[in-house]
Amino acid sequence: FRKIRIEAGVYFLNARHLSFGDDCWVALGVTIIAGPPDPSANIKKLGPGDGRPPEGSLSIGHRCHLAPGTLIQAHGGIVAGDDFWAAAGSKMYSYSNDIHHHVGQRGEPNPRPDGRFLAYPIVIGNNVFLGLDVKVFGHTIGSDVFIMPGSFVTSDIPENTVAGGSPAAPVRARYS
Repeated sequence: FRKIRIEAGVYFLNARHLSFGDDCWVALGVTIIAGPPDPSANIKKLGPGDGRPPEGSLSIGHRCHLAPGTLIQAHGGIVAGDDFWAAAGSKMYSYSNDIHHHVGQRGEPNPRPDGRFLAYPIVIGNNVFLGLDVKVFGHTIGSDVFIMPGSFVTSDIPENTVAGGSPAAPVRARYS
């Protein structure tokens, strides 16, 4: 039953760390970067300790769609449930530079940044839709969620929610 459609121009880095369910469609120009981070890197781990996806892994459930231009960076670990859709230009980051180690306390450049990174896994429930150009950095998005176009997710989003803005915040219930 494993119908997985992968269009031309899709880029996978460390594909052995990826898992897709049945009936998934990965569209033109999608980039997926996976694999564990450098073990010698100075990494601050954020987010939940329990239920954390394995570092470097991306696991997406059944009936997913990653639209053109989607970028997924999974060094911190990402898991998405069934019926997950990411509209064109969506970006998900589970690993990033720590700005506090590149900028001093008063906003001036740090003369000796230590190169610390942040790993914050992303956990996405079932029946979730990310609108056009949504950005997600870490956190959990519950089931039955719609994230409005152009939003920036920087905190957990509860289930059955329409959320939007920068930073994204609940607007109303998705289903009554």
